[in-house]
Amino acid sequence: MYVGLFTLIIKGTIEVGGISKVFETSYETGRLTKAMARFSPTPFQYQSVWIMLFGTFMDWMSYYGLNQMALQRYCSMPSLKNARIVMAMTVPAFTLIGWMCCYIGLLMLTYFSGCDPLLTGEVSTKDEMNVLMATRILSFLPGFQGLFLSSLFSSTLSTVSSGMNSMTAVIYEDFIKGSTHRAIKDRNSTCVNRMITLVIGILTTALAFACQVLGGTFNAATSTLGATAGPLAGVFCLGIFFPKANKYGAFIGLACSILLTVTCSTSYNIVRQYDDYMYPLPTERSPTCSNLSMSKNPYLNLNNSETFHDRSDLHFGRSGTLIFSQVSVFLYAAIGVCSVFVIGAIASLLLPYNADPAKRRMAYACTYKGLKVPFRRVNRSTNYKVNLDQIKPLDKS
Repeated sequence: MYVGLFTLIIKGTIEVGGISKVFETSYETGRLTKAMARFSPTPFQYQSVWIMLFGTFMDWMSYYGLNQMALQRYCSMPSLKNARIVMAMTVPAFTLIGWMCCYIGLLMLTYFSGCDPLLTGEVSTKDEMNVLMATRILSFLPGFQGLFLSSLFSSTLSTVSSGMNSMTAVIYEDFIKGSTHRAIKDRNSTCVNRMITLVIGILTTALAFACQVLGGTFNAATSTLGATAGPLAGVFCLGIFFPKANKYGAFIGLACSILLTVTCSTSYNIVRQYDDYMYPLPTERSPTCSNLSMSKNPYLNLNNSETFHDRSDLHFGRSGTLIFSQVSVFLYAAIGVCSVFVIGAIASLLLPYNADPAKRRMAYACTYKGLKVPFRRVNRSTNYKVNLDQIKPLDKS
């Protein structure tokens, strides 16, 4: 994947006239000025500096820190030290990928200056623009187009396969194996896992067609994952940072949080609040578009002034629409985490749960405060309550 992206970046930058030309076009159209100058704290906008900092932090924490797929990989490590090493190696790798993707977006803006492929009819969705640019730029040498496409497919299939295996493991362990009182043979468990994976694969393929209805792959992935991963990450945060949390608080907080985030995501995809939001396009025709003069669509003309008018005034959405649809899609994970923590903490205090002392002590040892407390064995036959306020941290001296 890195080889394919690096090849596209280097060859594309040379064709458009260098890095200076890429940033000059981005600066003139407001991509590097207006977007970086928005500091409004309201969540009812497409994006701002605070939304991107706080929202994307929660996104990445949910996806790669507390996600089932990530936890399954971390737990497979032989020790906590090895898991931390893997995490330390993963962060720079994903950061580099993020910067490369951002630069490819700016490169695409410069490459298609004056000839938007959506208007010329060469592509039907925004997701196809990057592939179109890659097929043009990398056509100078046979095999390079396939290299880029294979890099995309390899990374995509790797993520999809990991997610499918993770879901299969959860469904089998929690719902099938846990509900049976008899031991399942290895051969039968293998067949069951394969059938579950097949069903999940069919559903995943069917849901892929929904990306076009949801406004593209990026929009569908961000809104869907944020609405589901955020509440799950909130349950982890509730248990780690609130020692008095119990199952009632976790369940109520999770249910309310999912209801809130799914409502925001559903209304966002129905109203399509920010579909028309866009910074002005460059009017200067790029040399790479010199062979295109008129749109293939008879109702659209590249010389029409409306083609390039500034639609960034829709940054705060359209007035008169449902307020849930105006919430930034980048805040769904943050809303999920915060709502679970607040609602779950209140519900845990209002609905106390008298758990077994041994289980209560084991759960407390998994909290942030309990990590500093020495773990002692508790006799299950002893009927008493553990007072968490009287437990003191271990004296390292």
